[in-house]
Amino acid sequence: MTLLTHLTSADDVRSIRRAGARGREHEGTAGVFCRPFLPSYRFTHQWGRELRRGGRRTMAAVDFRLPDDEPVFVGHYGRAHQELPSAEAAALIAGCEDARGYEVFVLRAITTKELHRIRAVNPVTG
Repeated sequence: MTLLTHLTSADDVRSIRRAGARGREHEGTAGVFCRPFLPSYRFTHQWGRELRRGGRRTMAAVDFRLPDDEPVFVGHYGRAHQELPSAEAAALIAGCEDARGYEVFVLRAITTKELHRIRAVNPVTG
């Protein structure tokens, strides 16, 4: 099982606990943006800074597990993404010397059964 984390507004936590993380539409496909859980807290949560620029102030991290063979899209923000199994996508990002800007796109919503934990995110991240 691949451990991934999705950053969201703290205002959404109650809804996510009740119904899971809904997929958002991106380029005609609904899904959830996330990153693999990396040893570096900074690299795992680096895109929280970008979300804060959009007006979100209090962030929460939604950690969840996917089967290793589930197809996801992975790539650098703003560039073409490739479809890989979730375990290979996590390994690709973990193997990068500079993992900043990489993202994973899960092609569906995340169910409550897949949730591992929901936690606060350090406000100075990024």
